[in-house]
Amino acid sequence: MPYVRQAIISALNSIGHPSMPERIKKLLKSENPYERESAVKIAGYFGYEECKEEIFNLVNDKDEEVRKVAYENIVFFEDEKIFEILKEGLEKEKRKVREVIARSLIYLGKDKALPLVEIALRDSSPWVRYYGVKSLVHHNPPDLLSILQDLLSKEDTTLVKIIIIESIGKTGNVKAIDILKMLMNTNDKDLLLAEQSLVGVFVIQEEKVIYVNPRFVEIFGYPTGLKTFNDFLNYIYEEDRERFKQRYHELLDKTFEYIIDEFKIKKGKDIAYIEMSMVGIMYKGKPAILGTTLDITYRKKMEEELKILSITDPLTGLYNRRGFITLADHTLNLVKRLNKKAIILFIDLDYMKWINDNLGHNVGDQALIDVANILTSTFRQNDLIARIGGDEFVVLGIIGEENHKEKIIERLTEKVKEFNTKEKRPYKLSLSVGYVVYDPENPKTLEELLQLADQLMYEEKRLKKQNNQYPFGRR
Repeated sequence: MPYVRQAIISALNSIGHPSMPERIKKLLKSENPYERESAVKIAGYFGYEECKEEIFNLVNDKDEEVRKVAYENIVFFEDEKIFEILKEGLEKEKRKVREVIARSLIYLGKDKALPLVEIALRDSSPWVRYYGVKSLVHHNPPDLLSILQDLLSKEDTTLVKIIIIESIGKTGNVKAIDILKMLMNTNDKDLLLAEQSLVGVFVIQEEKVIYVNPRFVEIFGYPTGLKTFNDFLNYIYEEDRERFKQRYHELLDKTFEYIIDEFKIKKGKDIAYIEMSMVGIMYKGKPAILGTTLDITYRKKMEEELKILSITDPLTGLYNRRGFITLADHTLNLVKRLNKKAIILFIDLDYMKWINDNLGHNVGDQALIDVANILTSTFRQNDLIARIGGDEFVVLGIIGEENHKEKIIERLTEKVKEFNTKEKRPYKLSLSVGYVVYDPENPKTLEELLQLADQLMYEEKRLKKQNNQYPFGRR
């Protein structure tokens, strides 16, 4: 792994340099899958057209993770071959790779995407079909409603039915209400979930609520006193009220013809989420606002679960690189406001290759889990702990004074020694650690902090090799 790290850091340090695309092209042909994967991400992010052919070739890579990122990034290049590459992937690839392809179709142009969406919608995997529906709705073909209705009649998985039903409700088509009502009469217990998406309707005129249908009353938790605009407003969470008022008046002032937005509402003691569509109308000769609402609470919860999965390492349960980067910026901003300091530790598990080669990858996975458990027992619950590479971990925590870092390192060293003494494993854990302190008065970017901590960690590893020993813990 150190060679991978050195190569990627070298590449990142060269961003903007004329030789950067050539360096990335070399990494795309590397024997190491981690290098190939990282190089694809960099080339895709910066749009290096010079690397396009190499990335196209990597959709046939023997490593599944490399193939995933290759498919994920080719959609950002302009080339006629992309359609055939994605089509073949959807027809022949493994399930997890097909899911990535289906999710990426949103980023393709409409004409190229829709034929591929049709393939995704026939896939055996519910998640591929799920992302296929999302891509379909995003590209919004003229016959979207009839396509969704046809898909619903054939679908047998609850997850996909829910997204189809919600998509029907979101089309804004008057016929959608009739379709959803019709579903309420079915004996299919899964399709009774249509009730979650059945449209609630209200009309407000001259600050008075002059009409609500039963479904709207149900969505808002049976508000018996809902008579005025202010009564209506009280059911919307305070943080969303000003935005709702602004949207309402934009319609009255005819700034927009219609509004679609999401709001949090009070539903008894619970929080619910609604998607609200509003349009200005004339009612009995006077201006009014006609609104329809969908209860999207279930979808929001599902999206949150998917979000958690997308930022979590499935092996250790720690944050992955994406999760760490996302949350670390928030932590550093908090450090600035509190005028505190933070410590970042870059941690590498020594002997990982030896463990995998001699004891097997299952044992190697257990070693990674052991390191994760040690880190979670060493650091506080609100510290960010992540596995950001194969055998690499990073920790970000707020500290009161700079000298607190020594206590943190001592605590980690003792935890490793304690593990090696008590646990009967066919290996001993040894960690190389590099750390830096973030000071708001002398700020550095997160990337700079990680790079410096990584370099210090690698220096410690080099010293261990130079002395021909790997002590169990920090030197």
